[in-house]
Amino acid sequence: MDIGQAQDESWRLIITDDQAGKLLDAQYATLSYRWGSKPQALMLKASTLGDFLGGNPIADLPQTFKDFVVVARKLGYKYVWIDCLCIIQDCSQDWNHEASSMRDVYANSGCNVVACDSSDPKGGLFRYRTPSDVSPGLLEISLSSGQPQRYVIHDGALARRNSDDVITLADRGWVFQERFLAPRLLSFHDQRISWECCEGREWEGVTQSFDDSISIMDKLLASVQQNAEASHGETTEATLSLWEDMVSLYSRCKLTKSEDKLLAFAGVAKAFQELTGDTYLAGVWRSQLLAQLKWTVFKNERAAQVPKRYRAPSWSWASVDSPVRLWFIKQSLPQCENHLVLEVLDAGATSNAFEGMADVSDAWLEVRGTCFECSYEKQEGMFSLLRPDFDIGVELEAMVIVDATEYEFTDESRTTLLLYMVVSWEGYWYVADAMILLPISGSRNVYKRIGWAHFRPRDAKKSPADQMLSPRIEKAELLIV
Repeated sequence: MDIGQAQDESWRLIITDDQAGKLLDAQYATLSYRWGSKPQALMLKASTLGDFLGGNPIADLPQTFKDFVVVARKLGYKYVWIDCLCIIQDCSQDWNHEASSMRDVYANSGCNVVACDSSDPKGGLFRYRTPSDVSPGLLEISLSSGQPQRYVIHDGALARRNSDDVITLADRGWVFQERFLAPRLLSFHDQRISWECCEGREWEGVTQSFDDSISIMDKLLASVQQNAEASHGETTEATLSLWEDMVSLYSRCKLTKSEDKLLAFAGVAKAFQELTGDTYLAGVWRSQLLAQLKWTVFKNERAAQVPKRYRAPSWSWASVDSPVRLWFIKQSLPQCENHLVLEVLDAGATSNAFEGMADVSDAWLEVRGTCFECSYEKQEGMFSLLRPDFDIGVELEAMVIVDATEYEFTDESRTTLLLYMVVSWEGYWYVADAMILLPISGSRNVYKRIGWAHFRPRDAKKSPADQMLSPRIEKAELLIV
């Protein structure tokens, strides 16, 4: 969008492909905002394209967009980008093309302006404020031991309250990657504005930066940039830990269209892929695939749901509409050893667009491991009983976390466990993890994941590890979809 100069009263849409290189060096600003629950009154459509190219009054824009024009001009930008006015909303071809370019749009912007306190485009950026409320105070104290000292007083609690979230925008999935990818953020909050970049965060009225006021997004981005991969094509443990933090944060976000789960995260995934050279498989990285299979939904969060439309395999966190936690597998204590007992034979995903980052139509995971049937019995508290069909000499207590409400167990339910990891403590078997599987009807050795089990021997003095890992229990080759 060409917003002209300060005295201009109109804006017009320009098609960069038609400019024959004239705009290659043009700087522009982007906007992050909330669409709201009602349809946008002003959008780029095939029927309005001609009018937008010809020009429209700035006064007719929603208040947030008008305020954005004011800010962009003050910062010296002649061009801006707003999604609903720059993507043809009723043209799937244009929408898909622009969605796949979203990473470049935000990563190459000069500054991303964030409307933190507005629930829709009518809310605006600016707020009426009392100057003294955002100005630091001065305090002079005379101490008996020396000269009077002057101190600056500011509301540090306000900065900390808003440090990791962007208020109203915090739960919008698309904004998550917009904030991550943009090199600079100018955020308009309810009482003051803030500035963010990779160097840190500054708050209006706050005279110095604080480490705890830098958003977790900035910390992650800075860490990613500092962790150059030693071997291209592989994701190191340090980078994987960052990735899992990003996924956990993103999984809390909401999307108007649940099928956009991978698409709205594709820009972040692409940034990681360019860093590592790794292969992306529907939300997980091939080189560290086994370490990423352990994830669980949060039991006390909003009810987990399986989307009606397929978008990811059951073994990927992207297959559920719920906040998830990815459990980074590492040695945490000297006496503790993690034994991954599952073997990945093959894995793949078919993606129809977006350079393999989204729009997954099919995916598979072929594994070899210890697989056994068991019955389920609910107990008081967090743990239930799992009774394998073979004798292991001790009952197993398990924390069972199903991936969606439709998979909830009842007493005497039958299920299939695929052993994932055994943890030993000072040489004795301590706890274990297993993927909970459901057989696909009509298919031999084909399953889908429906949950996770974290279990331990009911009698700590009796270790069933030898029985569970005994050669007499033949390992099976399974296909998980």
